[in-house]
Amino acid sequence: MQIRRLKQYLIIALIGAAMCLDMAPLTAFEVETGTESEAAEKAGADSKIVVTGTKTRKYMKTAPVKTEVVDRERIEAKGAGTLFDALNAETGLLADNQCQNCGTNTVSINGLEGNYTQVLFNGYPTLSSLAGVYFMQQFPVELIDRVEVVRGGASALYGSGAIGGVINVITRKPVANQASLTYKQEFIQGDEALAHTVSGFASVVSRNGKAGIALYGSKMERDEWDANGDGYSDLSRTNSKTFGASGYFAIIKGMELAYNLYTLYEDRKGGNNLDKEPFQSNIREQAKSNRDAGDFRLEHEVSDVFSYTLFGAFARSHRHTYYGPADDPSDPLNLPDNVTLFGNTKNPYYVTGANATIAPVKSHVISLGYEYTSDRIEDENPGMGREVEEHYQNHGAYAQYDWDMKVLNLIAGVRTDKHSEMDGFVVSPRVSAIVRFTDHLRLRGSVARGFKAPQVFDEDFHIEVALASGSGHQQVIINSEEIEAEKSISYSCDLGADAHFGDFLVDAGIGGFYTGIKDKMEVDYTAPSQVVGNIDYFLRDNVDGTSKVIGGNFEASLSYRNLLRFSSGVTWIAKAVVPEEQVFDNDSTKDMLRVPEMTAFAMLQAFLSDLTATFSTQYIGSQKLEHDVGTPLNRLEKTDTFLVLNAQLQYRWKIDEHRTADVFAGVDNITDSYQDDLDVGDTRDAGYIYGPIKPRTCFAGMRVSI
Repeated sequence: MQIRRLKQYLIIALIGAAMCLDMAPLTAFEVETGTESEAAEKAGADSKIVVTGTKTRKYMKTAPVKTEVVDRERIEAKGAGTLFDALNAETGLLADNQCQNCGTNTVSINGLEGNYTQVLFNGYPTLSSLAGVYFMQQFPVELIDRVEVVRGGASALYGSGAIGGVINVITRKPVANQASLTYKQEFIQGDEALAHTVSGFASVVSRNGKAGIALYGSKMERDEWDANGDGYSDLSRTNSKTFGASGYFAIIKGMELAYNLYTLYEDRKGGNNLDKEPFQSNIREQAKSNRDAGDFRLEHEVSDVFSYTLFGAFARSHRHTYYGPADDPSDPLNLPDNVTLFGNTKNPYYVTGANATIAPVKSHVISLGYEYTSDRIEDENPGMGREVEEHYQNHGAYAQYDWDMKVLNLIAGVRTDKHSEMDGFVVSPRVSAIVRFTDHLRLRGSVARGFKAPQVFDEDFHIEVALASGSGHQQVIINSEEIEAEKSISYSCDLGADAHFGDFLVDAGIGGFYTGIKDKMEVDYTAPSQVVGNIDYFLRDNVDGTSKVIGGNFEASLSYRNLLRFSSGVTWIAKAVVPEEQVFDNDSTKDMLRVPEMTAFAMLQAFLSDLTATFSTQYIGSQKLEHDVGTPLNRLEKTDTFLVLNAQLQYRWKIDEHRTADVFAGVDNITDSYQDDLDVGDTRDAGYIYGPIKPRTCFAGMRVSI
């Protein structure tokens, strides 16, 4: 099935390439070449173009909505293998593992949980709730050109779910005739567990630059890892494969059609006895996922005054799962019940719409857009008596006014959404501005409203095995019939400055943020549950009052010629509270759980001829967690702090004029700063996990490019 999908994609891609090579018109949008790149050179040291914050092209340094960029150079400097790795250790971001068994993962922004982060692909929200459970660790970096991150409310452009911010994954586009092949071997805690990745990329561009096609693929295998020798995995066993193609071609002058397609397969499993059938384990959480996705964009620059984009994107996810067993597998009488715990979930997801940009006079731009999304979920888990069949639809329309003056750039926008789970329309306005006091000093500010619609969320598909081996129950979350949407308001501001001191370039920024969420949707695990057999059904409902997160960010970078580059960031959470006190068996608190008081990172790169040395560090502050210790009330725990040190060396060997080989090696988490109180055995609380995402890991590899 996987090979057949790949063949289909390759045929489509090659047909597109063949069509491209016969086309004569010029490429519609030449971001990398021509007049725009010339303007970028004149813009100064920081000339990166970003689009996520405003849906229009802006220089990163002077954009009125602050946008961070994690580009390929930074991804490779981290030695990242997946999107999850690439986003770790960035200002305001925290990549977090949340399950010992299967490795449920999330990326939070400015202290807000990961379910408040809207993940986009090429600007389109094709990551549904089902796919979000494991997706960050499934998507390989080989497919990524860069990732743009907007911290703070963005519902005015992107609708439901963008309360905390937006992560926009921009896939690689063919820009030259090139190819590369990479192999990476990892050693987790010596030889306790191994992982290896093979990935490749190849692109061809027509001689006149009017068309191009790129093919890419990645294969990764990782052994399970047991941190404390109890026989149960703390990092899941994972096997994944991804293939894709992207391309573009001009239709007429000023009009370009671009596409991106990929297919992904992953098999992950955690617990014990992983080589046996899942119902022969004491704990087993496993998921086999298939995902076919893509997007198509028709961009037409009609004139200097008017341009538009027609787009469509899709993602078809299909997953087979096993969460269990419910009863002691050593007793043959329990086999019939345990076997029934297999689940099957299908999730076709589509989004389509149009955007238009009008520039009636110089320095004034009006943006208009419409977007329709369809999210259908069909989930069956007979052994748990669970059957879900939902179809969520949303119509969203937005308007934005951009007035760019010499000193002030003001943006005002509003979006209206009609979600199938909500009565009436939801209006999400936003106002953002940047004041450019000088070419080297600027002040930004933004205020935005947002919302999150009630539906079935990703955590509902990660069925928690609370206590296995016949001594406990499984947990399933259901929504209250009266549940309503969450509403939010967020404020942010930052002051940025840069300066040259001879061959040194310094850039620094400091800012603050506030997000308030009213009627937050929560699951109250302390309330009595509805028990059916071995299943506990817990209710999700709105919590009265406002949850608040208040904090600040600091960023600084320093570069010296082309020899040294240093970057750093700090996020401090001054307050993160919920309206109602949470009661535990040893304490009570109104603090949000899983929110570190402070996170920070720093990276230093030294470029010595053909040798590059990279040193980085990450700090994760103390946080409060809920810990199920088998008592009627769970325990409140306050964690230790962590300091993670990483190092990597890379040497470039120039084989000839057109071929190079990069040899690299390094160590992640040199001091093995890792959680030391993980639960053990078959009655463990698998959700009691925190801190660094992996233990000490040595790695080495090679990348050959032509």
